[in-house]
Amino acid sequence: MRLNFTMKKYLEKKNNIIRFIDQKKNINYQMYLIYQPDSGSFSVDLKEGDFFYEWFSIEKGLVVKSGSVKVNGGNQNFDPPFFGKAIMYLWR
Repeated sequence: MRLNFTMKKYLEKKNNIIRFIDQKKNINYQMYLIYQPDSGSFSVDLKEGDFFYEWFSIEKGLVVKSGSVKVNGGNQNFDPPFFGKAIMYLWR
């Protein structure tokens, strides 16, 4: 992914999570890219709201599952729907 200069200031990286937040013009857009190098669940600290997601299988090179989830706020646990390395794209 290629980022322009203005977008870089909104990026935050922590562990295997890249977070993008844009709060300009009263728009609260959040995007997360989570890399899970091993099989198993992980958690992400999220604000309350409705999120959309896509699970991407690195080994297969395709989106395996997509949908939406309602988050109550705080740490939210996620389980990849397949075995192996995964990327989860999460946004609202």
